[in-house]
This record gives sequence, C-alpha cells and structure tokens, in this order.
Amino acid sequence: MQRQDMIDMNAPDRLVKVPVQGEIRLDRFLKWSNISATGGHSKILIMNGEIKVNGEVETRRGRMLRQGDIIEFKETEYFVFYSGGEC
Repeated sequence: MQRQDMIDMNAPDRLVKVPVQGEIRLDRFLKWSNISATGGHSKILIMNGEIKVNGEVETRRGRMLRQGDIIEFKETEYFVFYSGGEC
C-alpha cells in the first residue's frame, strides 16, 4: 500500500491538496504551495531539515516531486497531484 492510500483525503486541517502541471522541483513546489515566500526561503527550510518528502527529511532542493508525493511541513501535509500539462 502506498503512503497516499493511507491518508484521509477529507482531513482539511492536516492535508492540503496541491495541483501541479507535471513533475516539479521541491524548492519550486514550496513557493507554488505558499509554504515559502521566495526561493531563498525554500532553500533555508530544506537545508534546515524542516521539510519531509514521503515521511523522510529531504535536503535536496532539486528533488523532483511526482504525483502522489506527500510533503510535510510543521503539522501540515501537502498532497501532490497532477492537473495536466507541464510546469
């Protein structure tokens, strides 16, 4: 069973569904989803180990995210899903 299959998609206080138009870099996703205000802020969050991808701390800001990935920041999870097209 994949991690996204275990998530309650109806838990609005814990899970934010974020549509993207294809694969997207982690640092860019943080800006796109309003977790960070700038690319520099994204870099700091990632380097400080504050971001998890699929339950593991991720320190590569260039990490490519795909549909179904779960990004965690503080007490919130962000579910990546494709809305079509390319980023």
